[in-house]
Amino acid sequence: MKKNLLFSLLFLALTMFISCGDDTKTSDNDADDNLTDDSLIDDVVNDEDIAIINHYAGSGSKGDLITFEINQTTGTYKTFNETTEVESSGSYEVLSEELAGMYKITDGSDAFYAVELNDKIIAANFDTGNADNTISFGVTSETDYAGNISAIAGSYVYIHISAQPVNGEEDIKEWGIYSVGTDQSVIIKAYATAPGSVSQMEAFAPEDFDTPLPLTAGDITGNWKKSESDELRMEINLDGVGAPLTGFAMTENDRSVMVIDMGTGNGFILGFKIEDTQIADIAGEYKFINVWNDDNGEGRSAGKVVIDPEGKSYFSHLALTGVISTGEFENIEKCPNIGNMYYGTTTETDGVNVVNEKIYFVVLGDMFMAFGFRTDNEKFSFASYAAGAKI
Repeated sequence: MKKNLLFSLLFLALTMFISCGDDTKTSDNDADDNLTDDSLIDDVVNDEDIAIINHYAGSGSKGDLITFEINQTTGTYKTFNETTEVESSGSYEVLSEELAGMYKITDGSDAFYAVELNDKIIAANFDTGNADNTISFGVTSETDYAGNISAIAGSYVYIHISAQPVNGEEDIKEWGIYSVGTDQSVIIKAYATAPGSVSQMEAFAPEDFDTPLPLTAGDITGNWKKSESDELRMEINLDGVGAPLTGFAMTENDRSVMVIDMGTGNGFILGFKIEDTQIADIAGEYKFINVWNDDNGEGRSAGKVVIDPEGKSYFSHLALTGVISTGEFENIEKCPNIGNMYYGTTTETDGVNVVNEKIYFVVLGDMFMAFGFRTDNEKFSFASYAAGAKI
């Protein structure tokens, strides 16, 4: 419940208490003797003028700055792409059954999806003012960074969500680690998922990472500060990178998720703070939106992963045909030195097509991100990005 609703309840309750302090009634129709706390709360909650509206800010896979407004009361959304200066809006339906709680946006014959972790994050693959933004991610834009420096400080594992080729090939993606100090310093170590045809970035698997954290050296160093133009944003200055980058952070206790917009054409970095977990700690059902690439082309869809340390875990994707392909999620292991990053294998089928993947995923509280790679072809090629939450 929003804070302003709580304040409204307290104010209204206090007003009623004061007005009831006078023993004199003006008419037999006065209802003060019969008004209970429950009925008062019901009256306020059912007031049609109260709307649940959440605001988020973040980036898209093209590298555009985006703001989101989700009106849960009316089932509508608005986005504004600050880079293209395009505003978009529409309505959504809340799904049930297999993908219960997810949002579906229908545009002609096309369907797009979103996952909202209420007032914390949003992951979406609907229109955000640029057709190249196949996946967008935002964090709450209703709190500033005052007093949050210690919560932001720490080491993060990140996925660079972008269409840009890595080591000369589009099927290779970037992941990495960065450490943020209490002095607001930033150290980044980037890795590629495969060697590629051009040696630009070290190829390294997350399960093999063994550098002590926090990082003391990396590929890129810099610092961050609160943006002077918008106190709800971060200005990130990295050595060797010309213009300052824009960042966004959502903190909850000692946890933090960060979005760093890398500039037009360069996508964004999605980083989850590293914490030590065991598979039992992350058990549950996570809904996600995804963007995928396979032999049949590219697409955007939705799905869920169920992590059950006592039984069968599985991945499900919603195909463009409306059929959900499902496969057991097996051989789940934790990356030894990245405490909340895991990997496993899955073989999914929609009854016709079969896809084998190795999927890396990170869980931070109720938040989830992942990227998957095909293991049934000649090379370890990119298959999909995913982001979502336990809802």
